Amino acid sequence: IRVENQKRFWFIKRFLSRHLIESYRFIWILDEDVQFDFHPLTYECVVNHYQILLSSPGRLLGSFSYLITRISPLYEDKIGRWTDFVETGPLIVFHSTALACLWSFISEKVSSGYGLDLIWCQILSEMCFKSISSKKICAILDSFSMNHLSQGINTVDVGNRELPAYQGFYQKYKTKKQSFGPIDQHSSILYSCTNQSMI
Repeated sequence: IRVENQKRFWFIKRFLSRHLIESYRFIWILDEDVQFDFHPLTYECVVNHYQILLSSPGRLLGSFSYLITRISPLYEDKIGRWTDFVETGPLIVFHSTALACLWSFISEKVSSGYGLDLIWCQILSEMCFKSISSKKICAILDSFSMNHLSQGINTVDVGNRELPAYQGFYQKYKTKKQSFGPIDQHSSILYSCTNQSMI
């Protein structure tokens, strides 16, 4: 399916129903200009082990909008870090239960999802998974890297057209773009998961 000038969340809202989402354990959303060299099953094994609901690999090369998304040497050997922010691209991984809950908050008026990443970790914490600490919902996995091959990023002007769709949520749910600490004190699970994905 191709629609001119439309991006990922326009398609997700229209074609990825909750019923379809719930048929899978994980949902990956990738931009066409992302590059990574890790095995997806290794990544899924790690996020499943730590029960991470929304995550992305750390960014290594290419354009970026937020410094928090870059790989942090402090956390590379600790799998990564818990955060209150995961950017909408270029690669995000949802546990299906997280995306199923967020689905109702995704406006049909948006295309790129600009601004959704400023609120979705807090929405997951306060509206979807109240029994889980808000500091254990979202994560950036610094042990896994990705490159954003695009030389540019969406301008604020482009994103600002979508902001009204989420304006009502910003005051209550807006991220502070902060890290809460390491996912683990070591990365031994990485080796176990790597071996499992090779079987």
